[in-house]
Amino acid sequence: MHMKMQDIRLSTLMINAINGAIKMNHQLVIKFSDENYSIDDIVKVEDKIIEKIDNESDLDGHDIGSGEVAFFIFTNNPKKCFESLINSSIFRSMNLLQAAYRKTDSEVFTVLYSSTGN
Repeated sequence: MHMKMQDIRLSTLMINAINGAIKMNHQLVIKFSDENYSIDDIVKVEDKIIEKIDNESDLDGHDIGSGEVAFFIFTNNPKKCFESLINSSIFRSMNLLQAAYRKTDSEVFTVLYSSTGN
């Protein structure tokens, strides 16, 4: 059986989550303008995110609608996670609108970046 590094990483995250070893306490949301990205484009970006984030973060998925693409990441350190992603080449060609995080037990978001300056 041949496993990709991504599969091994995801398996490790699932095992750790089952064992309660990883308790991710924040959700990071990164939004971009939807410039007619195909689902294949979004999946490629997701694969790159998974490769880049550390073992204490987990890509939860994405949402497309209202002219935006949003990626959802569970993490223990949302600032560090955002900085590592934004400083990589993953999002270089995408128009970043906003990045914000919240504690998983809260509805209140803290904005890390906003293209409107708010």
